[in-house]
Amino acid sequence: MLSTDVLSADERARASRFVFERDRIRYVAARSFLRHIVAACIGGDPVDLSFSYGPHGRPRLSASHGLVPDFNLSHTGDLAMLAVSWAAPVGVDVEAVRPTPDMPGLASQVMHPAELLAFGRLPRSEQTEAFFTLWTRKEALLKAMGVGLSTDPRSIHVGWSASDLHREFLVDGRVCEIRNLAGPPGFAAALCAPKGVALARRALPDALRGRPVPSCHSAGHH
Repeated sequence: MLSTDVLSADERARASRFVFERDRIRYVAARSFLRHIVAACIGGDPVDLSFSYGPHGRPRLSASHGLVPDFNLSHTGDLAMLAVSWAAPVGVDVEAVRPTPDMPGLASQVMHPAELLAFGRLPRSEQTEAFFTLWTRKEALLKAMGVGLSTDPRSIHVGWSASDLHREFLVDGRVCEIRNLAGPPGFAAALCAPKGVALARRALPDALRGRPVPSCHSAGHH
């Protein structure tokens, strides 16, 4: 059984409220993963980390920790991805690529008019992958902005094609770019971070190795 020892009292309380054990385990695993990785970055103890939350629920390390990195966590099913960066802001998103009923209707709810026009020209066989590539890119940007879905995703143009990777976005006064991330087969993932920052994948800390947790991947920036 996955331990909640490193979690705070409010995190343990939230974990206890999940109706399904599967969801509780996923939540505990993701938060434990986050605490171990971020603690390793600042040379601290995962138990001692304290978080503050923005107006839209985005967590960050409390000011009491001094100079700290920005971080962002995303999880879907049994997969979690965490981005940690000393060059803020950062946002990450991962989604399972799956057939979706009424794909045109869903696309119309989240796509910029220019994206929707290009999407309608795609063969149906390419639309599912294109949609989830676009959606993870858009979510990564919105999470880096710290606004989540309080901002209408239709107001932002991120695209999904290779040519769209050159788009730049101003976030908190910094020029940011969105990158597609390689994930396990059947998943789409994207990262939004300041332009030109090098990406490095990190191994799991020893404290998480060999434990019965969902698949976790981390990425760090220098």
